[in-house]
Amino acid sequence: MRKIRVGFLTTVVPVLAPARLFAHEAGVATVGSLLPGLLHPILSLDYLLAIFCVGFMGRQLGGRRVWMLPAAFILPMAAGGVVGILGVGSFPAGYIVMGSVILFGAVVAADSRVPAWLIFTAAAICGAFHGYALGQELPAGTNSAAYMFGFVISGALITAAGGWLADIAHEYRSGKVVLRVVGGIIGIAGILMTAGVL
Repeated sequence: MRKIRVGFLTTVVPVLAPARLFAHEAGVATVGSLLPGLLHPILSLDYLLAIFCVGFMGRQLGGRRVWMLPAAFILPMAAGGVVGILGVGSFPAGYIVMGSVILFGAVVAADSRVPAWLIFTAAAICGAFHGYALGQELPAGTNSAAYMFGFVISGALITAAGGWLADIAHEYRSGKVVLRVVGGIIGIAGILMTAGVL
C-alpha cells in the first residue's frame, strides 16, 4: 500500500506543481474552464477504461514501475494536449484512443507477460494521443490552459485509483485472477465500442 501512496504522490504532485503557471493564460483559470477538463476523461468510457488500465498495469509490473508507468502515460498526455489545443497536424487520435482500450485491457489480462519496455512504449504513445484527442475537444470559450490542467489532473487521479484498486485486489488470493478477468472484460468492451455496440 505504501508503494501506491508513493506512486500517487510522484505522479500527481509534479503535475499539480505548475498550477500557478497555467492560471496566467487569459487571467486566472476559472472553475468553469477547469471542470470540463476534469470531467471529460471520467465521463467518456473509452478514456476512463484505458486510463484505469494504466494504473492496473503499473501495479502488475510492480516496484518503481507502479508510478513510473502512470508518469510515462500522463506526461506525454500533457504534451499531446498542447499539440491538440494548438490544432497542429491531423491525426486519427480517436482510433488510437479506442485501440488503447483493447490493447491495455489485453495487457492487463496477460498479467505482465508482455515485456515492460513494450508496455512503457505503448503507454507513452497512447498517452500522447489521448491528450491530443482531449485537446482537440476543447469546448468553445473555455480557457485552454485550465481545461488541459483539468484533464491531466483527472488522468493522474484515475491512474492512481487504478493502481490502488489493483493493490487491494492483490491482497486477496484470487485478486490477480479477478484483475486479469477485468482486463479481459475491458478489452472486450473496447472491441464493442469500436464496433459501435457500446
